[in-house]
Amino acid sequence: MHLARAKYSVTPRDDAQMPFLMASAAAASKSRPASKAASDSSVSSTSQVLANEQDLMWSCNVTLNGQEYPVDLDTGSADTWFISSYCTGDSSCTNGYPTIDVTDLVSSSSYTFMNKTWYTTYGTGGVAGPLFSGPISIGDYTANVTFGLGFIVLQMDGASGLMGLGFESLSNINEFNQLFGFYLSNSADGDAGEVTFGGADDTRYTGDITWVPLSSETYWQYDISGWTWSVASAQASGSIGSNSTGSAAPQAISDTGTTLLMVSNDAADGINTAIGGTYNQTLGAYAVDCTGTTSLPDVVFTTSDGVELSIKASTYVFPNGDGTCFSGIVGGGDDLQIWGDVFTRNYYTIYDKANARVGFAESVHTTTSSSSASASKPGSFAQAEKSTKKKAPKGLWAHLVDA
Repeated sequence: MHLARAKYSVTPRDDAQMPFLMASAAAASKSRPASKAASDSSVSSTSQVLANEQDLMWSCNVTLNGQEYPVDLDTGSADTWFISSYCTGDSSCTNGYPTIDVTDLVSSSSYTFMNKTWYTTYGTGGVAGPLFSGPISIGDYTANVTFGLGFIVLQMDGASGLMGLGFESLSNINEFNQLFGFYLSNSADGDAGEVTFGGADDTRYTGDITWVPLSSETYWQYDISGWTWSVASAQASGSIGSNSTGSAAPQAISDTGTTLLMVSNDAADGINTAIGGTYNQTLGAYAVDCTGTTSLPDVVFTTSDGVELSIKASTYVFPNGDGTCFSGIVGGGDDLQIWGDVFTRNYYTIYDKANARVGFAESVHTTTSSSSASASKPGSFAQAEKSTKKKAPKGLWAHLVDA
């Protein structure tokens, strides 16, 4: 199966396949007045706070039908869905986050039931339900979006839903992006993250922006041929540009929906050995010194143009909840590397669809005593691995599960 389909597949389904979903949504919408399409807002730019969930996920409040819902903004997929009040499945349905009231939604003249059901599968879970369309707002920006309601939700806890910001070629139901920038905070600093739509917030970064052209308008994907890694204190270095088939240029994607930084197996082995990591066969990852957040060296990635991108130990060391710690730079990306939040916490990232490029600039982090900005302690490596498995292709984390 193609990676995009295995990782973030979205498939409309006809009435016969999931009749109980169709019947529920159709019956609820029978007496509803005809919907009116909302126009997209003409807003130059708008910024919204991203709540830091233990350095594992950054959620943003979106408005749907007059209510706010925290969602995971995910540049590694293009599907938008919300957990519904009709949800069945597992604890994802009762995770403490607000759910969409289906009765209120179908009675609104602003939303249309699409007479189709939908499902999507992730590495460790999935979502299924009816499709609706209508206005969704983030800050001052409003757009018409086709979205799924989760009537069945499995192992997708952590928010009220997910909004995909990848390209329409990954999804049959949604596209919600043109130009936007991500600042991901560190929980230890106590500040909040931020997403800006329609531009970038230049107070969140310093220095020049390193622009990298997209190699595919599916994921936010780019060619990393000629890129290298190095750890100066260990006098160690190597290539990160490997491909298991050897028949294509090595690729990476910028993915805010993945917690860890997933490189090739060879690069992960070299990097983690250089920082003093010890491979843990049970978990399938490298254990590191828990004092390493202040003592371990930076890991430097150098682009083919010679630009150095440094990853601080404070962003790649994860506690495991039992007094041990693990490196958040992991293997598994021989075919497609996933540059997740470990990288984005270090570099403000700009996604520019019109010019088919992504940009990286060194983040400016602010330490604050405010408890409202980030109320949680850093999460464990086990939670990070679980979060990454949700966004990974099926089987990609088998070496962790089966070890």
